Amino acid sequence: MRRIYLLQLCLIFVVLLLMGCATPKHFTTMPKNDFPLRIGVLADSQITTKKGSFEYGMRRKAADSISHVAIRPASIEYLAHEMLDSLLIELEKEKVELILYLGDGANSGCKDELDTIFAKLEDSRKRSGIPSYYVIGNHDYLGAGNQTRMDIREELCDREFARINPPESKQDVITRIHKHNFESSKIDDNHIYTFQKVISQDNNGDNKCDDLSHFNIYYIGRIAPRNNPNDYEILLADTSDYRDVIHKASISHPVGSKKCEGIGLWGLKGSISDEKKDTAPSQIDKLISIANPNTAFRIIASHYRPKDFNALFPYSISPSSLISALGGLSSQGVNYWVSAHTHTEHPIAPEEYTVGNSLLGLGRNRMFLGINVGSTTDYYPHVVIIEKANKAAIPIDNWLSYRLIKYTDDRNTCLKIIGFAESMKSDFDQVCEDKSIPTVLGINQKYSEPCWSAVDVAKVQKNIDTLINKSELNLAIKREEVISCLTINAAENEYKSSKKILRRFTNFFDNLIP
Repeated sequence: MRRIYLLQLCLIFVVLLLMGCATPKHFTTMPKNDFPLRIGVLADSQITTKKGSFEYGMRRKAADSISHVAIRPASIEYLAHEMLDSLLIELEKEKVELILYLGDGANSGCKDELDTIFAKLEDSRKRSGIPSYYVIGNHDYLGAGNQTRMDIREELCDREFARINPPESKQDVITRIHKHNFESSKIDDNHIYTFQKVISQDNNGDNKCDDLSHFNIYYIGRIAPRNNPNDYEILLADTSDYRDVIHKASISHPVGSKKCEGIGLWGLKGSISDEKKDTAPSQIDKLISIANPNTAFRIIASHYRPKDFNALFPYSISPSSLISALGGLSSQGVNYWVSAHTHTEHPIAPEEYTVGNSLLGLGRNRMFLGINVGSTTDYYPHVVIIEKANKAAIPIDNWLSYRLIKYTDDRNTCLKIIGFAESMKSDFDQVCEDKSIPTVLGINQKYSEPCWSAVDVAKVQKNIDTLINKSELNLAIKREEVISCLTINAAENEYKSSKKILRRFTNFFDNLIP
């Protein structure tokens, strides 16, 4: 009898295992109509304060040698807010019906950085009447995207410690996000916006040093059509929800009598809470509760993509339990996931994310097709329009496609600008003991050399202003064309530098985590 019983158990296990290994489905019911919306998607402007300390915290040259976006070329950091303006105007010209900004508008969550990103989005909304909705990214509330320790964040935001440009907590940033999204919903005649802000009293880890709102708060939203609620929905997810993370994702050291975070590692991976808490529900449960099970098209919008969930082992919950929990979000229709966070020189291509019970299946395995839009400051400018499938765009599947929006394709104008800059070398200040055009305009890797200082950053900014003004006056070339030329060259040069070790490192860990 025991043998028969064990044989039955083994047979059941094999059947369930096969169910779990079955090819995941992209849909449970095929939509009857086309996707009826045109959405502009962008992220990661990482607007950087000019008031913070130079060569400090994770914004050091040594840090940049490991992570090639710890600091960016001086021209990119100086012009990021104007690059955002240009791209928003392009989306407005395209007459998109809704804009999703997928986080990291700020670099270290400083007051002036956040003031700028939300002011730019609000200006676009006033100009065009197009509503925009924001989801939080790691740089929006962590110093350099990874540091929770407040004394380090304060210096990253205000080198004078005058407290006029303080860093903001995750709760502060969520308040800004809610205000922006709610104001957008008031002018959005086509959609109903619902939201949930959840605060937990669970404190995971040592909270002697930092504000821990990044541990115990998340903010989610849902955008759905006002007149036809089953047509589609957009769920705004908070992938900086670390409530289930078991171990503090940092290297700690004593500061006075306290053991505080030394090297922050929070920004490496995202997370969404899926464990039930005594004091507050998990985000997965909340997302499932607000989702429409009968929707034809579902888009989940977040900062991190699913393959980037959970910090490197052992700093997180098991990825498999999170993947299993996410299966409940894909009960009906066609499912998509749009995300950002990555920095890449490669063109955007559709991705696949499998969610559901990866082992036992039980019929819940689903596949989300995804678009990862990367950063607006990368060499291949990552801004897309998602719309119904058409021959003029790149297909995601039979129902949706996307088009890439670039700053400019006019290389000839850029060559003209660079040639003009060469002719006016005498008008530029020498930078880091160098008078070459790539250095004085901050479009090469000189910023990683020992000679580079805060004074050189200021000189680059002055030189760029000189070039813009004289190009407009002498060449009748518009300001935005000069800006796009400089930033594209800077980002291209950044990726031509030696980053092979970093790429091998990140590819290795990406392959470890499903």
